[in-house]
Amino acid sequence: MDVALLGWWNDAVDLLRLDLTAKLVLVVLLAGAIGLERQLAGKPAGLRTQILIGIGATLVTDLALRVGGPRSIPSHMIQNVITGVGFLGAGTILRGEGGIVQGLTSAATIWVVAMIGIAVGAEATLEAVGTTIVVLLVLQGLGRFEHRLTRVRRNVHVALRARPGSAWDPFEEVLGLYGIRVLERRTWPHPTDVVFELRVTGPAGVLGIAREALAARGDVLDVSVD
Repeated sequence: MDVALLGWWNDAVDLLRLDLTAKLVLVVLLAGAIGLERQLAGKPAGLRTQILIGIGATLVTDLALRVGGPRSIPSHMIQNVITGVGFLGAGTILRGEGGIVQGLTSAATIWVVAMIGIAVGAEATLEAVGTTIVVLLVLQGLGRFEHRLTRVRRNVHVALRARPGSAWDPFEEVLGLYGIRVLERRTWPHPTDVVFELRVTGPAGVLGIAREALAARGDVLDVSVD
């Protein structure tokens, strides 16, 4: 390339920040791919949110490089990104009915997208692209496996200790709400409590949630699952 033309190109890159433009285009593609997966799955923090997070992290990192030089990124700027993204991710975590916690994967995805943006801003392109591919594989492949795993039925023993004179039917209704069926039941009444020894079967993913729902009742003293 002609020396004059090369000089003109370098001046144009510096003036128009074409290098930053390339970074932003790349992070839009990477964060957009992850955001699209979240959007299609009907999860919070979808396409636009993930892209904006990636753009912000990339811009901050690029500015940090300009301030600290090509071999130094001020650590406090990156820490501020991580802290801010942590608060944003926490806002997607909800505790629903029955103690079900939702939004943990979306919160983790927000954090990872910010790290991908930092990598793009720091010109670690290969690392950013590789991480995006791994994240998509985890969200798609392991998501399906996890869903199947939580639907596998397990047989467990439950000891439910309730207040004296408590009837069994309300407890069975709670278990039924979570698709848990009672296979065996033995009742041991005492002056200070009544103990129900159970053998139940139900989806592995909801057994712990059903235990919390039972334990939250005012007439239940203790619930243990073996």
